[in-house]
Amino acid sequence: MDGKNTTLQPVVHFCIILCIVLLTSLEANAHMWRRQADAGPGTTKNIAEIFQGRCHEHIQCLQTDQCNRRPKVINCTAIWIEFLGAFQHQNPCNTSADVYDDVLTMAVPITPDDQTLFWSGLLDAALNVARVSMQYRILEESLPGYMANQLVWCGDDDPASVDGINYEKCPEWGACENETSFRFWQAASREFSRQATGKVSVALNAHRDGGAFRNTSVFATVELPNLNPDTVTMVEILLVPDITSTEEGEKCGKGSIKELERRLDVAGLPWICTYDPLEFRYIQCTTLENPLEYKACRGDKQESQRAKEETIIVGAVLGGVILILIIVVAILLVQSCKRLTRLDDSQLMIPT
Repeated sequence: MDGKNTTLQPVVHFCIILCIVLLTSLEANAHMWRRQADAGPGTTKNIAEIFQGRCHEHIQCLQTDQCNRRPKVINCTAIWIEFLGAFQHQNPCNTSADVYDDVLTMAVPITPDDQTLFWSGLLDAALNVARVSMQYRILEESLPGYMANQLVWCGDDDPASVDGINYEKCPEWGACENETSFRFWQAASREFSRQATGKVSVALNAHRDGGAFRNTSVFATVELPNLNPDTVTMVEILLVPDITSTEEGEKCGKGSIKELERRLDVAGLPWICTYDPLEFRYIQCTTLENPLEYKACRGDKQESQRAKEETIIVGAVLGGVILILIIVVAILLVQSCKRLTRLDDSQLMIPT
């Protein structure tokens, strides 16, 4: 019997250790979101006032560049209550895909025909271009995007939490698969894409590591699949290079852009591609401390030299024409003088 106990002791020890490891793992998983939350800031202070204030600002068109006339009455308080209910008292890393659908039914993203602009890796540039140009509108200018832009929010599923909101720490973007703010922007991007009509544009970072078009981006996984070929007449790819970079950016028909063009063909969406669009170049120039240090901001030297050469040629031609005219006029004057001289001589020879 003692021999049997001796034989079983290692097995028992192993089972005990295994149970401890499993229990520890389960406990760690149960609180994983709290460890992930340590990586980011907490919910934005006064988020309710900011969210509702932006809503009123947008629907009253107090900023005309971030405004769309809407066909129905918008209740900003009701939108906030629905938005709050989507994450309050919830685990921020366990958000369902449809939790914000009712919010987006109440606050639909709307853009005029031919003005929808998607972006990937270029938030600041896209927002700046959209704000100074009436040619483009991005998600962050629509009602839901404007209300939530740059805000941080997450719930707290701790029973001891009074309001169910975590103001201390929230998961960073992408820290967990079902993170609550990611779910909101994913749903908003989907609706933003579905409502697009006419020509749409997508601005991509031509100097982005790993390629301008990423198959894992929100544009690739959410917005592109939800474009309607029956209402979208053209997709304009805007490849935006970093004007401060000495390296050449990704070009149309090359690398990841070739894959994007293939996917557009499969989806039945006509497309065009433009490298270094002027609007984005000018916006970049305005953000630089010394823009004239960069070729893109001071103009192409070859074009300037060509213009100078053309000016010289035109000047030379005009100068030659003027010289010829002077010579012609001089000859005519000389001939006129000779005729007058002959006339006078002939009058002197008439007999009296």
